[in-house]
Amino acid sequence: MKIYIIAVLTVLAPLMAQAEPFGFYAITDNTPYNASAGENQLFMLVDEGGTLGQVSVLFTNTGPTASTLKSIYFDTLDPYVSPAIDLQIESIVNGTGVNFTEDKKVKNFNGGNPIRAFSSNLSLGNDGSNANGIDPNEYLILNLTYNQSAYDFMDMLQSGDLQVGLHAGAFPNGGSEKFVNSTEPYDSVIPEPSTALLLGFSGLLVKGFRSLRQRFDP
Repeated sequence: MKIYIIAVLTVLAPLMAQAEPFGFYAITDNTPYNASAGENQLFMLVDEGGTLGQVSVLFTNTGPTASTLKSIYFDTLDPYVSPAIDLQIESIVNGTGVNFTEDKKVKNFNGGNPIRAFSSNLSLGNDGSNANGIDPNEYLILNLTYNQSAYDFMDMLQSGDLQVGLHAGAFPNGGSEKFVNSTEPYDSVIPEPSTALLLGFSGLLVKGFRSLRQRFDP
C-alpha cells in the first residue's frame, strides 16, 4: 500500500504553512540494492513556516528495508557567495531511538559522484555506530536559521545553491551508501512502512520555532 503525497499534504495543511517533501538520489553504488532502498525510503520534509530565516526540516526513514541514517551534511555550495548564507542549527529534536548531535568540527562528505561538487559547511550525526541513527519508522527534526535578508531556503534547495547529503548504513548486507537531495519536491508517492502506518504530523514548538513531528503507530 502507498500513501500519495497529495493526500498526505492535505492532512498536514492545517499544521504547516509551507511544507515540501524531498527525496534523495544515491551518489554511491557499493551495492545496487542498498542504493535503491535508500532512494525509496529516505525523505526530508521542509517547512519554512512562512518566515524567512527560520526553517524546520524533518528527516525520516520510511522502511521497510533495514537501514539507519547515520549522518546529515549541508553544503551552501559557493564559498564566494555574498553575503554568506550562514546556515546554523538552532535545535535538534531527536525522535525515539535517535540521538544526533552537531559536529563540533564539520565533517567532510567524501566519495560518490554527486551531480555537483559537495563541500560540507554543517554536519551532524550519531556516534558513528549503527546505534541511535534514524532507523525505519524513526525521525529527526532540525530547526535551522540562515541569512533571511538575502535567501530563501526552499529556493536554495531547488536551485542547487544548497545541498543536503546523507550517509546511511546497516543495510541487510552490512553495507552503506551516500545520498544527495533532489532539487525538485517529491511529486510521486512515499512508500508506506511495512511495519507501521504513517499517521501524519502534529505541530511542535521548539525554542520559539515552528517545527514538525511525525508519529508512527506499531
